[in-house]
Amino acid sequence: MVIKPQDIKLDKDGYVIITNDKKKPKKEEEEINKEISDFFKGLSDKTPKLYANINEFAKTFEKRSNHWQAMIIPLIVIFTLSSIYGFFLIYSLTTSMNKMTDITTSMASKMSIISHKMKTLPPMVQNMQAINSSVSSMNENMTIMDDKMKNMMISIKKMDNSTKNIALNNNLMSQDVGRLGYNIGKPMQLFNSFMPF
Repeated sequence: MVIKPQDIKLDKDGYVIITNDKKKPKKEEEEINKEISDFFKGLSDKTPKLYANINEFAKTFEKRSNHWQAMIIPLIVIFTLSSIYGFFLIYSLTTSMNKMTDITTSMASKMSIISHKMKTLPPMVQNMQAINSSVSSMNENMTIMDDKMKNMMISIKKMDNSTKNIALNNNLMSQDVGRLGYNIGKPMQLFNSFMPF
């Protein structure tokens, strides 16, 4: 016989009564009720011992849990700190990788610019060669000019010597003219004294 939960009820004395829509013989119903009542009565007789066992189990469990709690709480704290530090490391690594990516991208763009400028180097080298040849010719011209300047310096020194000689001759001429004036001056004074005008 299958007993459904809706078939179980309590009477006014606290005994369990099983009811069913189907009509059962009264004797069978009373036997079932008696068996259920005996079961619950035996259960209530064993309850203090069961309660004591449960209470002892709870105390033992509490002691064990305190013991485990003293070990687990520091482990949880260490695990939490390790997790935070790991998250920080991952965040730092991600940030560093982003920076490295940006730097690599900028380096790639700069390398493309350098590559483009390297293509313009051959004309620059040709220009430098032309400048080098121009500088070489300028160097030759400067050597020629230096030789000419040396010749000019020699000529200027000769002109300086000639100018000194001219000045010396002028000085001698001045002295001669002074002597001549002195020598002619006295006779001319005498001659002037004879002239009426």
